[in-house]
Amino acid sequence: MSDLSGMTLPGAVPAGREIALHEPSFEEAIAAIVADPDLPADVKNHWPCSLRRLATFLDRPIALVPARWTAVHIPASRLKPTRLGVTQKTLANHLSNVRAALAWMRQEKSVPARGMRLSRDWEALRDVCPKLPHRTRLLPLMRFCSARNIAVSAVDEAVIDSFLDYRRCTTSLAADAAARRSLARHWNDLARTVPGWPSKLLFEPPSRKAEAFPPWEAYPIGLRYEIEAYLESLTRVRRTAKGKRVPPARATTIRGRRAMLEAALRMATRIGIGMEELGSLSAFLNPAVSRQVLDAYWAKSGEEPSIFTIDLVNLFVNLARSSKCLPADKLEELDDIRADLEHYRPEGMTDKNLAAIRTFMQSDAWRELHHLPEVLMEEAVEASYSSPIKAAVRAQMAVAIAILNVAPIRRRNLGTIRLKHNLIRTGGPQTPYRLVFPNYDVKNRVKLDFPLDAELTALIDDHLSNYRPALIDCAEDLWLFPGAGKSHKLLTTLSDQITPFIEKRIGLRLTVHQFRHVSAAIILKHQPGNYELVRLLLGHRTVQVTIRNYIGLESTHASEVYGDLVQTLRQQRAGQGDDD
Repeated sequence: MSDLSGMTLPGAVPAGREIALHEPSFEEAIAAIVADPDLPADVKNHWPCSLRRLATFLDRPIALVPARWTAVHIPASRLKPTRLGVTQKTLANHLSNVRAALAWMRQEKSVPARGMRLSRDWEALRDVCPKLPHRTRLLPLMRFCSARNIAVSAVDEAVIDSFLDYRRCTTSLAADAAARRSLARHWNDLARTVPGWPSKLLFEPPSRKAEAFPPWEAYPIGLRYEIEAYLESLTRVRRTAKGKRVPPARATTIRGRRAMLEAALRMATRIGIGMEELGSLSAFLNPAVSRQVLDAYWAKSGEEPSIFTIDLVNLFVNLARSSKCLPADKLEELDDIRADLEHYRPEGMTDKNLAAIRTFMQSDAWRELHHLPEVLMEEAVEASYSSPIKAAVRAQMAVAIAILNVAPIRRRNLGTIRLKHNLIRTGGPQTPYRLVFPNYDVKNRVKLDFPLDAELTALIDDHLSNYRPALIDCAEDLWLFPGAGKSHKLLTTLSDQITPFIEKRIGLRLTVHQFRHVSAAIILKHQPGNYELVRLLLGHRTVQVTIRNYIGLESTHASEVYGDLVQTLRQQRAGQGDDD
């Protein structure tokens, strides 16, 4: 199936064409405020300033921002002061001024609460449109057509293209293939069922989920049996070709490999490989067939293969070796394909993580992050009188973030900390805790040991004594972060709570795993090249793994050091010039 998200249908608005707002904009609101003789001078100064600043924060021209609070309040609520370089109070003042200015604009200039008013013909069509869900989906299109004097009977693909292009340029709402499909689906539904609705049907882009792939049971039984046998073998202790003992794989690993193999089979079907060529594992992994699947994934990802494609060929090789389904020459050919694709595996951090770490390191977020557990515990104290569960969750977040600040462990280790097993006092009842994980509890089987200071120990004790009891069902529960029944808190729940708590309070998004990247960045910034210290902190098996993961940080810090050096030399030269 072709991807229609970037497709231009007949009548689409050409790229680069200027869009004219069909309702009052921030620009017109500023002009109206300045021209009003009754407004105080300070209002004429503050309101236009805040309107311009909000447009800048939203990265939109003031002529393309509708002068309605309903048009900007959602993207405005997502703004983070740290990323904008302002304080929380400054941002709140700007938003307050904008809201007041737009309320004045609505009253003085009769600006509708939501878009333009409907013409008589469109009002009549709206009245016969069911309220939910059709009217909600189609009202923006109706307002657009009313503003552009487009007749009800004239709605076609060109109109939909113009509407989506206008929506893309002037709002933060979706204007992709999914939005087009929803719009067309609701319009066509009314065209078929509502008397008087225009009979012309709109084009519905097909959904990727609607692709007709054979179910798992439709693939040859021999192939399915061999794949199931391989996946089942991962649940047991096994040995590699070199005789190395490998412990059982985690359930998440097995699910991931199953998903990859099923996706590869769907790709094989999509590119026209018949069932007769997929009769067994040896037929599927034969380089003549598997190469076509890998090439299809490569073509889909662009100039370079994606990480998924590189991981998939590694899975093919491992599967062929463990099952011994390919002769030596075919296995060697498949391994050559793997080696060729491995050259494209990127080293260092992803662009997304690198951008997040750069933003984090260039602000005061680190100081705020270390202060955050104290803030959350203060909130827990305030909430404990009226909402014990809410207070307990605040205390949980405080302890989790405090631990990650000094022990950047993986999400699974954080969520499965057990009292008296991972959290222990080696020096006696009144001594600080140590956080230890035996090698069998760690992903790469490397033992972890973190001493916790007295301040963090007191924080944990406060949580255990005053807040954790509200979350446990039985006294024998030994999880630091208990969940339902006798189990620990779901790992997804824990991580999904930590990230929003951090983002809301310091303005930057930081996941549990990114704590590891931040700690590496801090070490390498203050001790360039000390990858061994990073390896010891993060528990990598070899220093080569550490270098491969964090080599990008060194380049960033080198640029910063060079920039500081150039600035120092400039200042010295300027000082020498003044002396002369």
